[in-house]
Amino acid sequence: MGITLAGALSFMFLAGTATGFMARPALAADHPPQFDVFWEVWDLVDQHFVDQGNIDPMRMTYGAINGMLATLGDDNHTIFFSPEEAEQQESQLDGSFEGIGAFVEGHETGFRIVAPIHGSPAEEAGILAGDIVLKVDGEDIGGIPEWEIISRIRGPAGTSVVLTVLHPNETEPTDITVVRGKIDVESVTWARIPETNYIYLQISQFASDTGDELQKSLEAIDAKVAAGEAIVGGGAGTGISAKLEEAGGIDLIVIYNSGRFRMAGRGSLAGMMPYGDANAIVMDMAREVLPVVRRTPVLAGVCGTDPFRTMPEFLREVAAAGFSGVQNFPTVGLIDGVFRQNLEET
Repeated sequence: MGITLAGALSFMFLAGTATGFMARPALAADHPPQFDVFWEVWDLVDQHFVDQGNIDPMRMTYGAINGMLATLGDDNHTIFFSPEEAEQQESQLDGSFEGIGAFVEGHETGFRIVAPIHGSPAEEAGILAGDIVLKVDGEDIGGIPEWEIISRIRGPAGTSVVLTVLHPNETEPTDITVVRGKIDVESVTWARIPETNYIYLQISQFASDTGDELQKSLEAIDAKVAAGEAIVGGGAGTGISAKLEEAGGIDLIVIYNSGRFRMAGRGSLAGMMPYGDANAIVMDMAREVLPVVRRTPVLAGVCGTDPFRTMPEFLREVAAAGFSGVQNFPTVGLIDGVFRQNLEET
């Protein structure tokens, strides 16, 4: 949806810019009257803005689109991608690209490394989870759009890039040279939890081959634990994750809103807590997940200690929504006399 949306909106808004620096496209006679004030402001900027050299019609157009979508309050599902961002997203969905190999996110002081991909050039060079990237090849990246930073870090396999990073709990930045490589992202991984009958299956991202990878992983799991007839469950927070899990033959799906708070790499049972109003968020995610699941039982991750709800009444709402059952908090538990963390890691 995001890539298609980007192409459609880009054409609609930019079609008229070829005839002049600030020329506008002709509007249909029945165009919404709300566009009148938009073009009035556009013309005022064109005619009276004091620093004409800073006027960039394309940036203004993208800004207007992003502002429009921001009013919908649906940042997780309704997103506009510029052509450059759309190209990056498409390469990510392919499951293969050339670069350093790391999951990243924007940060107020720079650019954060969420985690280097296992076995990637980034991991081999010493890039750590939680690193803040301050410079790329000696140039500050403050204020630069996220897609442009990613473009600077990516590059042909065999070439190098110098990242100036600030490691967690350190005060002085470090220059790290990373030799780029071809990155094949394994989007589905799994492992048996030692000394238990549980399997932990993780979907790190959704790529074009995630469904096939999930199917292979589940078949391997089923073969591995066939004698014990283990039940394979998976967490879902979006419609696409639920559809992929069901297509892979998963036994049950859980919608939950809990996980580990960021704790600078320090593990603790105290880090396992519900995020925000966990029960409200679970019910919100249910509106996307439940309609697309055809035959697999879906459980609600209910925060049973919620002080703001009467549990019997809330559980009736859960059942009415279409859930097959519940998975209760707390997110830590006593199993066989030993405290064990629950399986989810958000």
